[in-house]
Amino acid sequence: MTYLLLFLMAGLYYVVYITSVMYAEGIKLLQWIAYGISAVIFLITFFFVNPSFSSLQNYIFVLTLGFVVYGWLAIKSFWTRPYQVKIESMEPNPNHSLTKEKYEEIESMQINLASEKYKGVISGIISVICMVAIKLKLTSILKEDLAGGLFTIGLILSLMIIIYFIIDIILVIRRRRFSFITLRPLGTLILLIFFSIII
Repeated sequence: MTYLLLFLMAGLYYVVYITSVMYAEGIKLLQWIAYGISAVIFLITFFFVNPSFSSLQNYIFVLTLGFVVYGWLAIKSFWTRPYQVKIESMEPNPNHSLTKEKYEEIESMQINLASEKYKGVISGIISVICMVAIKLKLTSILKEDLAGGLFTIGLILSLMIIIYFIIDIILVIRRRRFSFITLRPLGTLILLIFFSIII
């Protein structure tokens, strides 16, 4: 069941991307079919996972990754300023003409930008579902094990905050505007701290 859950968590990334574009274009039926199938698979893994310690440990590990990754995607999707700054920096000006490749890239980014709010909502829901599932499956022993894993993830996110802040400074120098992509790891770390408190 853990492998099935891992496959589902990986596949949901593409489902979220495709269905968010569909929402942006006004298509609303196919998404619910995709979400329904995903929900059935998730419930199968949830109710039929092996109750042994090692199986639950691996299962919760995958859920934790899902919680963090989709929490990150939700924050990234709602904070659209980096996309807007990049599009503005690529737009034509009197000194530089717009090549076909640049035009297609801008067009693609604008489509993605239009679908970001849907992607954010869907990713946020997935992250919350993972959090609730973790809490329901936790035992006292697994809780101690999870605390160590969350601490490690927190350290990784702290390092990423530093790296992203440096990238932000470089982007400010290049584009003369502050994108604040540092919000992605920072927001995810805050989300992780909140999760650590409530469990």
